[in-house]
Amino acid sequence: MQPFSLDELSQLSPEQAVANRFDVSNLNKARWFLVLYALAAAGGTIAASIGDPRRFAILVPNLLFALVFFFALRRWRLSRGPDEGFDRALEPVRRLIVGHPRAAIVTLLVALLLSTLLATLGLDGLIPLLVIAGYFVPPFRMRPVERLLIHGSLVLGLLLAALLGLPVAEKKTDDTGTVAAVVSNHVFALIVGLATSRRRRREILAIFIAAQASTKDQLRMRQELDYAREIQLAMLPAGCPPQGWLDICSLSWPATEVGGDYYDYFPLDAGRLAVVVGDVAGHGMASGLLLAGVRSCLTILATELDQPLAVLAKLNHMVQQTARRRKLVTLAIVILDPVRRIATVANAGHPPVLVRNAAGVAEVALPSLPLGTQLDPHFGLREVPLEAEDVLLLHSDGLYEGEDRFGEPYGLERLAESLAQVPRELEATAVRDALLADFAIFQGGAPQRDDLTFVVVKVGADRPTD
Repeated sequence: MQPFSLDELSQLSPEQAVANRFDVSNLNKARWFLVLYALAAAGGTIAASIGDPRRFAILVPNLLFALVFFFALRRWRLSRGPDEGFDRALEPVRRLIVGHPRAAIVTLLVALLLSTLLATLGLDGLIPLLVIAGYFVPPFRMRPVERLLIHGSLVLGLLLAALLGLPVAEKKTDDTGTVAAVVSNHVFALIVGLATSRRRRREILAIFIAAQASTKDQLRMRQELDYAREIQLAMLPAGCPPQGWLDICSLSWPATEVGGDYYDYFPLDAGRLAVVVGDVAGHGMASGLLLAGVRSCLTILATELDQPLAVLAKLNHMVQQTARRRKLVTLAIVILDPVRRIATVANAGHPPVLVRNAAGVAEVALPSLPLGTQLDPHFGLREVPLEAEDVLLLHSDGLYEGEDRFGEPYGLERLAESLAQVPRELEATAVRDALLADFAIFQGGAPQRDDLTFVVVKVGADRPTD
Protein backbone atom coordinates (compact mmCIF):
# COMPACT_ATOMS: atom_id res chain seq x y z
CA MET A 1 0.00 0.00 0.00
CA GLN A 2 1.42 3.32 -1.12
CA PRO A 3 1.09 6.71 0.63
CA PHE A 4 -1.89 8.75 -0.52
CA SER A 5 -1.55 11.74 -2.80
CA LEU A 6 -3.03 15.09 -1.74
CA ASP A 7 -6.07 14.55 -3.95
CA GLU A 8 -6.66 11.03 -2.59
CA LEU A 9 -6.20 12.12 1.02
CA SER A 10 -8.69 14.98 0.64
CA GLN A 11 -11.37 12.56 -0.59
CA LEU A 12 -10.64 9.79 1.92
CA SER A 13 -13.30 9.08 4.55
CA PRO A 14 -12.30 8.65 8.22
CA GLU A 15 -13.25 4.97 8.18
CA GLN A 16 -11.15 4.36 5.07
CA ALA A 17 -8.19 6.10 6.72
CA VAL A 18 -8.48 3.94 9.84
CA ALA A 19 -8.86 0.75 7.80
CA ASN A 20 -5.84 1.58 5.65
CA ARG A 21 -3.67 2.41 8.63
CA PHE A 22 -4.76 -0.79 10.38
CA ASP A 23 -3.97 -2.84 7.28
CA VAL A 24 -0.47 -1.38 6.99
CA SER A 25 0.20 -1.96 10.69
CA ASN A 26 -1.11 -5.54 10.56
CA LEU A 27 1.01 -6.54 7.58
CA ASN A 28 4.10 -5.11 9.26
CA LYS A 29 3.40 -7.00 12.50
CA ALA A 30 2.44 -10.27 10.83
CA ARG A 31 6.04 -11.17 9.96
CA TRP A 32 7.23 -10.83 13.56
CA PHE A 33 4.18 -12.67 14.82
CA LEU A 34 5.02 -15.57 12.51
CA VAL A 35 8.60 -15.70 13.78
CA LEU A 36 7.50 -15.81 17.41
CA TYR A 37 4.73 -18.29 16.67
CA ALA A 38 7.04 -20.60 14.74
CA LEU A 39 9.56 -20.61 17.58
CA ALA A 40 6.89 -21.31 20.19
CA ALA A 41 5.20 -24.00 18.09
CA ALA A 42 8.47 -25.68 17.21
CA GLY A 43 9.75 -25.66 20.80
CA GLY A 44 6.49 -26.87 22.32
CA THR A 45 5.84 -29.55 19.75
CA ILE A 46 9.40 -30.89 19.85
CA ALA A 47 9.26 -31.05 23.64
CA ALA A 48 5.94 -32.91 23.52
CA SER A 49 7.15 -35.19 20.73
CA ILE A 50 9.91 -36.72 22.83
CA GLY A 51 7.42 -39.26 24.12
CA ASP A 52 5.17 -39.22 21.04
CA PRO A 53 6.98 -38.89 17.66
CA ARG A 54 3.64 -38.57 15.87
CA ARG A 55 3.48 -34.97 17.03
CA PHE A 56 6.03 -34.13 14.34
CA ALA A 57 3.26 -34.66 11.78
CA ILE A 58 1.50 -31.61 13.27
CA LEU A 59 4.68 -29.52 13.50
CA VAL A 60 5.56 -29.76 9.80
CA PRO A 61 2.38 -28.26 8.21
CA ASN A 62 2.22 -25.68 10.97
CA LEU A 63 5.72 -24.41 10.27
CA LEU A 64 5.32 -24.60 6.50
CA PHE A 65 2.21 -22.45 6.65
CA ALA A 66 3.98 -19.90 8.85
CA LEU A 67 7.07 -19.82 6.62
CA VAL A 68 5.09 -19.32 3.40
CA PHE A 69 3.17 -16.44 4.94
CA PHE A 70 6.38 -14.93 6.36
CA PHE A 71 8.31 -14.95 3.08
CA ALA A 72 5.29 -13.67 1.18
CA LEU A 73 5.20 -10.63 3.48
CA ARG A 74 8.88 -9.85 3.56
CA ARG A 75 9.92 -6.51 2.13
CA TRP A 76 13.40 -7.39 0.99
CA ARG A 77 14.30 -9.49 -2.04
CA LEU A 78 16.51 -12.55 -2.22
CA SER A 79 20.03 -11.88 -3.42
CA ARG A 80 19.43 -13.80 -6.63
CA GLY A 81 16.64 -11.42 -7.65
CA PRO A 82 12.85 -11.24 -7.45
CA ASP A 83 12.19 -13.15 -10.65
CA GLU A 84 13.89 -16.40 -9.77
CA GLY A 85 13.19 -19.49 -7.72
CA PHE A 86 11.31 -19.37 -4.46
CA ASP A 87 10.73 -15.63 -4.54
CA ARG A 88 9.01 -15.77 -7.93
CA ALA A 89 6.84 -18.68 -6.81
CA LEU A 90 5.61 -16.64 -3.83
CA GLU A 91 4.74 -13.54 -5.86
CA PRO A 92 1.08 -14.57 -6.43
CA VAL A 93 0.70 -15.22 -2.69
CA ARG A 94 2.24 -11.84 -1.94
CA ARG A 95 -0.16 -10.05 -4.29
CA LEU A 96 -3.11 -11.91 -2.78
CA ILE A 97 -2.14 -10.98 0.78
CA VAL A 98 -1.35 -7.32 0.08
CA GLY A 99 -4.44 -7.01 -2.09
CA HIS A 100 -6.71 -8.35 0.66
CA PRO A 101 -4.87 -7.55 3.90
CA ARG A 102 -7.82 -7.80 6.30
CA ALA A 103 -8.97 -11.19 5.03
CA ALA A 104 -5.37 -12.42 4.95
CA ILE A 105 -4.67 -11.52 8.59
CA VAL A 106 -7.95 -13.02 9.83
CA THR A 107 -7.30 -16.20 7.86
CA LEU A 108 -3.74 -16.40 9.19
CA LEU A 109 -4.75 -16.05 12.84
CA VAL A 110 -7.73 -18.43 12.60
CA ALA A 111 -5.64 -21.07 10.83
CA LEU A 112 -2.78 -20.88 13.31
CA LEU A 113 -5.05 -20.92 16.36
CA LEU A 114 -6.98 -23.94 15.09
CA SER A 115 -3.79 -25.78 14.14
CA THR A 116 -2.44 -25.03 17.60
CA LEU A 117 -5.64 -26.49 19.08
CA LEU A 118 -5.16 -29.70 17.10
CA ALA A 119 -1.55 -29.93 18.23
CA THR A 120 -2.42 -29.54 21.92
CA LEU A 121 -5.33 -31.99 22.20
CA GLY A 122 -4.54 -34.55 24.87
CA LEU A 123 -1.18 -32.99 25.79
CA ASP A 124 -0.90 -30.99 28.99
CA GLY A 125 2.57 -29.90 27.95
CA LEU A 126 1.18 -27.90 25.03
CA ILE A 127 -1.77 -26.33 26.85
CA PRO A 128 0.35 -23.23 27.70
CA LEU A 129 1.00 -22.76 23.97
CA LEU A 130 -2.75 -22.73 23.34
CA VAL A 131 -3.22 -20.17 26.12
CA ILE A 132 -0.49 -17.77 25.05
CA ALA A 133 -1.53 -18.03 21.39
CA GLY A 134 -4.47 -15.80 22.25
CA TYR A 135 -2.13 -13.01 23.30
CA PHE A 136 -0.65 -12.83 19.81
CA VAL A 137 -3.96 -11.35 18.60
CA PRO A 138 -4.30 -8.05 20.61
CA PRO A 139 -1.36 -6.30 18.87
CA PHE A 140 -3.21 -6.56 15.56
CA ARG A 141 -5.61 -3.71 14.76
CA MET A 142 -8.98 -4.91 13.51
CA ARG A 143 -12.72 -4.54 13.88
CA PRO A 144 -14.57 -6.09 16.86
CA VAL A 145 -16.34 -8.61 14.64
CA GLU A 146 -13.00 -9.80 13.28
CA ARG A 147 -11.63 -10.28 16.78
CA LEU A 148 -14.74 -12.22 17.77
CA LEU A 149 -14.29 -14.42 14.72
CA ILE A 150 -10.64 -15.19 15.56
CA HIS A 151 -11.05 -15.91 19.26
CA GLY A 152 -14.49 -17.47 18.73
CA SER A 153 -13.13 -19.96 16.21
CA LEU A 154 -10.72 -21.37 18.81
CA VAL A 155 -13.29 -21.38 21.61
CA LEU A 156 -15.85 -23.12 19.39
CA GLY A 157 -13.23 -25.62 18.28
CA LEU A 158 -12.33 -26.32 21.87
CA LEU A 159 -15.96 -26.77 22.92
CA LEU A 160 -16.63 -28.96 19.88
CA ALA A 161 -13.68 -31.18 20.80
CA ALA A 162 -15.04 -31.53 24.34
CA LEU A 163 -18.54 -32.36 23.05
CA LEU A 164 -17.17 -34.99 20.66
CA GLY A 165 -15.29 -36.63 23.50
CA LEU A 166 -11.84 -35.79 22.19
CA PRO A 167 -9.24 -35.58 24.97
CA VAL A 168 -8.53 -31.94 25.71
CA ALA A 169 -6.15 -32.80 28.54
CA GLU A 170 -4.21 -35.96 29.34
CA LYS A 171 -6.65 -36.75 32.12
CA LYS A 172 -10.30 -36.64 31.13
CA THR A 173 -11.23 -35.18 34.50
CA ASP A 174 -9.10 -32.09 33.72
CA ASP A 175 -10.97 -31.17 30.52
CA THR A 176 -13.37 -28.75 32.20
CA GLY A 177 -10.60 -26.86 33.97
CA THR A 178 -8.47 -26.74 30.81
CA VAL A 179 -11.35 -25.43 28.70
CA ALA A 180 -12.18 -22.81 31.33
CA ALA A 181 -8.56 -21.66 31.54
CA VAL A 182 -8.18 -21.36 27.79
CA VAL A 183 -11.54 -19.63 27.28
CA SER A 184 -10.97 -17.13 30.12
CA ASN A 185 -7.54 -16.18 28.77
CA HIS A 186 -8.89 -15.70 25.24
CA VAL A 187 -11.77 -13.61 26.57
CA PHE A 188 -9.24 -11.44 28.40
CA ALA A 189 -7.12 -11.17 25.22
CA LEU A 190 -10.28 -10.20 23.33
CA ILE A 191 -11.04 -7.39 25.80
CA VAL A 192 -7.46 -6.13 25.66
CA GLY A 193 -7.52 -6.17 21.86
CA LEU A 194 -10.81 -4.29 21.68
CA ALA A 195 -9.58 -1.63 24.10
CA THR A 196 -6.23 -1.10 22.37
CA SER A 197 -7.78 -1.01 18.89
CA ARG A 198 -10.39 1.50 20.04
CA ARG A 199 -7.73 3.76 21.52
CA ARG A 200 -5.56 3.45 18.41
CA ARG A 201 -8.58 4.21 16.24
CA ARG A 202 -9.16 7.48 18.11
CA GLU A 203 -5.51 8.42 17.69
CA ILE A 204 -5.59 7.71 13.95
CA LEU A 205 -8.80 9.70 13.53
CA ALA A 206 -7.30 12.70 15.33
CA ILE A 207 -4.19 12.57 13.15
CA PHE A 208 -6.26 12.03 10.01
CA ILE A 209 -8.61 14.95 10.67
CA ALA A 210 -5.67 17.29 11.20
CA ALA A 211 -3.86 15.92 8.12
CA GLN A 212 -6.96 16.20 5.95
CA ALA A 213 -7.55 19.81 7.02
CA SER A 214 -3.92 20.60 6.19
CA THR A 215 -4.29 18.77 2.88
CA LYS A 216 -7.31 20.84 1.90
CA ASP A 217 -5.35 24.01 2.64
CA GLN A 218 -2.48 22.72 0.50
CA LEU A 219 -4.85 21.87 -2.34
CA ARG A 220 -6.40 25.31 -2.15
CA MET A 221 -2.94 26.90 -2.27
CA ARG A 222 -1.96 24.65 -5.16
CA GLN A 223 -5.08 25.64 -7.08
CA GLU A 224 -4.32 29.31 -6.45
CA LEU A 225 -0.72 28.82 -7.59
CA ASP A 226 -1.90 26.97 -10.70
CA TYR A 227 -4.27 29.83 -11.45
CA ALA A 228 -1.48 32.35 -10.87
CA ARG A 229 0.72 30.34 -13.24
CA GLU A 230 -1.99 30.42 -15.91
CA ILE A 231 -2.34 34.18 -15.51
CA GLN A 232 1.42 34.71 -15.67
CA LEU A 233 1.82 32.54 -18.76
CA ALA A 234 -1.10 34.38 -20.33
CA MET A 235 0.81 37.64 -19.82
CA LEU A 236 3.59 36.37 -22.09
CA PRO A 237 3.01 37.11 -25.78
CA ALA A 238 1.60 34.27 -27.86
CA GLY A 239 3.99 35.24 -30.63
CA CYS A 240 5.88 38.13 -32.10
CA PRO A 241 4.00 40.51 -34.43
CA PRO A 242 5.07 39.83 -38.06
CA GLN A 243 8.11 41.92 -38.93
CA GLY A 244 9.04 40.71 -42.39
CA TRP A 245 12.76 41.26 -41.90
CA LEU A 246 12.95 39.38 -38.59
CA ASP A 247 12.39 35.75 -37.64
CA ILE A 248 11.69 35.56 -33.89
CA CYS A 249 10.83 32.74 -31.50
CA SER A 250 10.86 32.50 -27.73
CA LEU A 251 10.59 30.09 -24.82
CA SER A 252 9.88 30.41 -21.09
CA TRP A 253 9.85 27.52 -18.59
CA PRO A 254 9.16 28.47 -14.96
CA ALA A 255 11.01 26.37 -12.40
CA THR A 256 8.06 26.52 -10.01
CA GLU A 257 4.33 27.23 -10.33
CA VAL A 258 5.02 30.96 -10.61
CA GLY A 259 8.25 32.04 -12.24
CA GLY A 260 10.31 35.19 -12.14
CA ASP A 261 11.23 35.49 -15.84
CA TYR A 262 9.55 37.69 -18.42
CA TYR A 263 9.79 38.61 -22.08
CA ASP A 264 7.67 40.75 -24.38
CA TYR A 265 7.56 42.55 -27.72
CA PHE A 266 6.56 46.20 -28.25
CA PRO A 267 6.09 47.57 -31.80
CA LEU A 268 7.43 51.12 -32.18
CA ASP A 269 7.13 53.70 -34.92
CA ALA A 270 9.04 53.48 -38.21
CA GLY A 271 8.76 49.69 -38.19
CA ARG A 272 11.00 49.29 -35.18
CA LEU A 273 10.51 46.58 -32.58
CA ALA A 274 11.50 46.53 -28.91
CA VAL A 275 12.28 43.12 -27.40
CA VAL A 276 12.39 42.97 -23.61
CA VAL A 277 13.66 40.14 -21.39
CA GLY A 278 13.61 40.40 -17.59
CA ASP A 279 14.35 38.32 -14.51
CA VAL A 280 13.28 38.91 -10.92
CA ALA A 281 15.69 37.54 -8.33
CA GLY A 282 14.35 34.17 -7.21
CA HIS A 283 11.06 32.62 -8.25
CA GLY A 284 7.69 32.00 -6.69
CA MET A 285 4.67 34.12 -5.83
CA ALA A 286 6.59 37.18 -4.60
CA SER A 287 8.72 37.28 -7.76
CA GLY A 288 5.64 36.77 -9.93
CA LEU A 289 3.79 39.69 -8.33
CA LEU A 290 6.73 42.05 -8.79
CA LEU A 291 7.09 40.83 -12.35
CA ALA A 292 3.46 41.68 -13.03
CA GLY A 293 4.17 45.23 -11.82
CA VAL A 294 7.18 45.54 -14.12
CA ARG A 295 5.14 44.33 -17.08
CA SER A 296 2.36 46.81 -16.32
CA CYS A 297 4.84 49.68 -16.18
CA LEU A 298 6.45 48.58 -19.44
CA THR A 299 3.03 48.51 -21.10
CA ILE A 300 2.38 52.07 -19.92
CA LEU A 301 5.86 53.19 -21.01
CA ALA A 302 5.75 51.37 -24.36
CA THR A 303 5.66 54.58 -26.38
CA GLU A 304 8.84 55.77 -24.62
CA LEU A 305 10.91 52.66 -25.32
CA ASP A 306 12.83 54.44 -28.06
CA GLN A 307 14.60 56.07 -25.09
CA PRO A 308 15.48 52.85 -23.23
CA LEU A 309 17.72 54.44 -20.58
CA ALA A 310 14.92 56.76 -19.48
CA VAL A 311 12.53 53.79 -19.27
CA LEU A 312 15.03 51.83 -17.17
CA ALA A 313 15.37 54.77 -14.79
CA LYS A 314 11.58 54.93 -14.29
CA LEU A 315 11.36 51.18 -13.79
CA ASN A 316 14.18 51.38 -11.24
CA HIS A 317 12.18 53.94 -9.25
CA MET A 318 9.06 51.74 -9.44
CA VAL A 319 10.89 48.65 -8.14
CA GLN A 320 12.44 50.67 -5.32
CA GLN A 321 9.02 51.94 -4.23
CA THR A 322 7.11 48.67 -4.72
CA ALA A 323 9.25 45.99 -3.10
CA ARG A 324 9.41 46.43 0.67
CA ARG A 325 11.91 43.64 0.91
CA ARG A 326 14.86 44.28 -1.32
CA LYS A 327 13.97 42.61 -4.62
CA LEU A 328 16.21 43.05 -7.64
CA VAL A 329 15.12 42.88 -11.25
CA THR A 330 17.44 42.50 -14.24
CA LEU A 331 16.19 43.74 -17.60
CA ALA A 332 17.51 43.90 -21.15
CA ILE A 333 15.88 46.03 -23.86
CA VAL A 334 16.81 45.54 -27.52
CA ILE A 335 15.40 47.95 -30.12
CA LEU A 336 15.62 46.56 -33.64
CA ASP A 337 15.70 49.20 -36.41
CA PRO A 338 14.95 47.87 -39.93
CA VAL A 339 16.04 51.06 -41.69
CA ARG A 340 19.39 51.59 -40.02
CA ARG A 341 19.91 47.84 -39.54
CA ILE A 342 20.99 48.42 -35.98
CA ALA A 343 20.14 46.79 -32.66
CA THR A 344 20.22 49.21 -29.72
CA VAL A 345 20.89 47.23 -26.53
CA ALA A 346 20.18 48.65 -23.08
CA ASN A 347 20.95 46.58 -20.01
CA ALA A 348 20.13 46.76 -16.31
CA GLY A 349 22.19 43.99 -14.72
CA HIS A 350 20.91 41.36 -17.16
CA PRO A 351 23.11 38.64 -18.74
CA PRO A 352 24.84 39.85 -21.91
CA VAL A 353 23.03 39.57 -25.23
CA LEU A 354 24.81 37.16 -27.59
CA VAL A 355 25.19 38.17 -31.23
CA ARG A 356 26.20 35.62 -33.84
CA ASN A 357 27.40 37.00 -37.16
CA ALA A 358 29.76 35.95 -39.91
CA ALA A 359 32.74 36.57 -37.61
CA GLY A 360 31.45 34.32 -34.80
CA VAL A 361 29.66 34.92 -31.51
CA ALA A 362 30.17 38.09 -29.50
CA GLU A 363 28.84 39.18 -26.12
CA VAL A 364 27.19 42.57 -25.79
CA ALA A 365 28.35 42.97 -22.20
CA LEU A 366 27.09 46.13 -20.50
CA PRO A 367 27.96 45.82 -16.80
CA SER A 368 25.47 47.65 -14.61
CA LEU A 369 23.42 47.19 -11.46
CA PRO A 370 19.94 45.66 -11.61
CA LEU A 371 16.72 47.55 -10.98
CA GLY A 372 15.80 48.11 -7.35
CA THR A 373 19.13 49.05 -5.80
CA GLN A 374 19.61 52.24 -3.83
CA LEU A 375 22.83 53.00 -5.75
CA ASP A 376 23.26 54.83 -9.02
CA PRO A 377 22.94 51.92 -11.48
CA HIS A 378 24.60 53.55 -14.58
CA PHE A 379 22.66 51.49 -17.13
CA GLY A 380 24.62 50.52 -20.22
CA LEU A 381 23.72 51.25 -23.86
CA ARG A 382 25.30 50.08 -27.13
CA GLU A 383 24.43 49.95 -30.80
CA VAL A 384 25.18 46.75 -32.73
CA PRO A 385 25.13 46.65 -36.56
CA LEU A 386 23.07 43.87 -38.10
CA GLU A 387 23.52 41.88 -41.28
CA ALA A 388 21.43 39.18 -42.91
CA GLU A 389 21.66 35.77 -41.15
CA ASP A 390 22.80 37.38 -37.88
CA VAL A 391 21.24 35.94 -34.71
CA LEU A 392 20.61 37.70 -31.40
CA LEU A 393 20.04 35.64 -28.26
CA LEU A 394 18.40 37.30 -25.26
CA HIS A 395 18.28 35.00 -22.25
CA SER A 396 17.93 34.77 -18.49
CA ASP A 397 20.59 33.38 -16.19
CA GLY A 398 18.58 30.16 -15.82
CA LEU A 399 20.09 28.99 -19.10
CA TYR A 400 23.82 29.35 -18.56
CA GLU A 401 23.59 28.75 -14.78
CA GLY A 402 21.70 25.47 -15.29
CA GLU A 403 23.59 22.56 -13.69
CA ASP A 404 24.22 18.95 -14.55
CA ARG A 405 23.89 16.04 -12.11
CA PHE A 406 27.26 16.91 -10.55
CA GLY A 407 26.43 20.56 -9.91
CA GLU A 408 28.56 21.85 -12.79
CA PRO A 409 27.03 24.97 -14.45
CA TYR A 410 26.35 25.06 -18.16
CA GLY A 411 28.24 28.33 -18.48
CA LEU A 412 28.06 31.31 -20.79
CA GLU A 413 31.07 30.06 -22.76
CA ARG A 414 29.37 26.77 -23.64
CA LEU A 415 26.19 28.65 -24.55
CA ALA A 416 28.21 30.82 -26.97
CA GLU A 417 29.90 27.74 -28.44
CA SER A 418 26.55 26.00 -28.87
CA LEU A 419 25.17 29.06 -30.68
CA ALA A 420 28.26 29.25 -32.92
CA GLN A 421 27.83 25.62 -34.00
CA VAL A 422 24.27 26.12 -35.22
CA PRO A 423 24.23 26.31 -39.05
CA ARG A 424 23.62 29.90 -40.23
CA GLU A 425 20.82 28.92 -42.61
CA LEU A 426 18.57 27.56 -39.87
CA GLU A 427 15.46 29.47 -38.86
CA ALA A 428 14.96 30.92 -35.38
CA THR A 429 12.87 27.95 -34.23
CA ALA A 430 15.57 25.49 -35.30
CA VAL A 431 18.20 27.58 -33.51
CA ARG A 432 16.09 27.45 -30.33
CA ASP A 433 15.65 23.69 -30.60
CA ALA A 434 19.39 23.15 -31.15
CA LEU A 435 20.24 25.18 -28.05
CA LEU A 436 17.66 23.30 -25.99
CA ALA A 437 18.98 19.93 -27.21
CA ASP A 438 22.54 20.78 -26.21
CA PHE A 439 21.36 22.06 -22.82
CA ALA A 440 19.34 18.87 -22.22
CA ILE A 441 22.35 16.69 -23.08
CA PHE A 442 24.48 18.66 -20.63
CA GLN A 443 21.90 18.38 -17.83
CA GLY A 444 21.65 14.62 -18.19
CA GLY A 445 18.30 14.48 -16.43
CA ALA A 446 19.19 16.91 -13.62
CA PRO A 447 16.19 18.89 -12.32
CA GLN A 448 15.54 22.45 -13.48
CA ARG A 449 16.47 24.73 -10.58
CA ASP A 450 15.75 28.15 -12.09
CA ASP A 451 13.41 29.72 -14.60
CA LEU A 452 14.55 29.24 -18.18
CA THR A 453 13.74 31.97 -20.71
CA PHE A 454 15.29 33.11 -23.97
CA VAL A 455 14.35 34.86 -27.20
CA VAL A 456 16.02 34.07 -30.55
CA VAL A 457 16.02 36.85 -33.16
CA LYS A 458 17.29 36.08 -36.66
CA VAL A 459 17.82 38.90 -39.14
CA GLY A 460 16.42 38.26 -42.61
CA ALA A 461 17.63 39.53 -45.96
CA ASP A 462 14.49 41.46 -46.79
CA ARG A 463 14.27 45.12 -45.98
CA PRO A 464 10.94 46.76 -45.16
CA THR A 465 9.18 48.51 -48.02
CA ASP A 466 8.00 52.08 -47.77
